Amino acid sequence: MDAQTLATAAGVPLGTLNMWVTRGFIPGERLGRGRRREFDLEVAIRVGIVAELVRFGVGLAAAVAAAGTAMGRRGEGEKLLVLFGFSLTDDMIVHNPAQLTELQEHMRRVPVVIPFNSEDDLPAFFERQRMIPNVYAVINIKQIEAKMRRANEEWEQQRQGKRG
Repeated sequence: MDAQTLATAAGVPLGTLNMWVTRGFIPGERLGRGRRREFDLEVAIRVGIVAELVRFGVGLAAAVAAAGTAMGRRGEGEKLLVLFGFSLTDDMIVHNPAQLTELQEHMRRVPVVIPFNSEDDLPAFFERQRMIPNVYAVINIKQIEAKMRRANEEWEQQRQGKRG
């Protein structure tokens, strides 16, 4: 799909999308001067994930990192848990507090992405891991993918209509 269609589908201004591309935040895409850019569905889904996370308040670099991991784990679950930090349950013993602090700082920059299928599973997951999430987001990959697929199909139909 073209840049305008992708920007509209992702809910970001075209200038924002172009900035993300020219600054290298969308891997594999570079915008050349005067050159019309077409994005494939995989890139569109990645942009959709980044846009949702940025709207959620996640910094662009962390959103891009999470989207990259999310794309690599697609197919493992309909949704992805994006975990930005956690506290341990009271029964956990920390042997190296400095290492725990370092992990927490790292997760703020590069969140952990975990595939799953239902929000109903999250409390049991957190209990098994013996953690209490400080901040997390749920990305509905299936929904973002469907939205981007629809936008791409509509764009293809319009393009075919202009040629025919």
